[in-house]
Amino acid sequence: MTTIPPYIHPSACVAPGAVLGAGVRVGPFAVVEEGAELGDGVRVRAHAVVHGSATLGAGAVVGVHAVVGGDPQDLRFDARLATRAVLGPGTVLGEGATVHRSTGREPTRTGSDCLLMGNTHVGHDCVLGDGVVVSQLSALGGHVRVGDHAVIGGGSGVVQWVRIGRLAMVGAMTKVERDVLPFTVVDGVPARQRDARPALCPGRRQRRVRPHDARRRRPCRCPRHRHA
Repeated sequence: MTTIPPYIHPSACVAPGAVLGAGVRVGPFAVVEEGAELGDGVRVRAHAVVHGSATLGAGAVVGVHAVVGGDPQDLRFDARLATRAVLGPGTVLGEGATVHRSTGREPTRTGSDCLLMGNTHVGHDCVLGDGVVVSQLSALGGHVRVGDHAVIGGGSGVVQWVRIGRLAMVGAMTKVERDVLPFTVVDGVPARQRDARPALCPGRRQRRVRPHDARRRRPCRCPRHRHA
């Protein structure tokens, strides 16, 4: 079986210490730093930056002007620490999207087949499950956890340390200050639960979640995240 060699545009800057898998394509004026790891079939579009702290799973796409593995926006962070950001296989970053590396041992991480649309931001130490969609201009603060196949609407802001459950849906322009239960729909400023009947949740219907699974919902009981 013939292995497809990486293609690097003549204007791109790829450090000798970067690890490129088979079939990787690096577009015009893109930058891939030493220490970066790109799996098979990764696409790095024009003017994108993949820092040395980034690991990209097979088939991931880094859009135009997107940045993966940048330093955390944390005033206490020591930039000398060797932390990482990991994109799961098949994850797509839209134009101008940013994913920052972590502040500790565990990397900032997305699951497989996530879609981070244009100008979205995933802060340090966030962990996203599989199939998560973050729409345009949304931002996740540090240490946010997002469950599998959750959807975050455009222009939303998620406060640090918040947890968003599996198959939850966050409406556009929503300010999320508290945990969001699985299988529910929230929107507003601040966010309020709009769908109290999980059996009718669009995400549940699309994923064919069984009704008794949707009823297994437990809020976070810590004082900071107690639900109204």
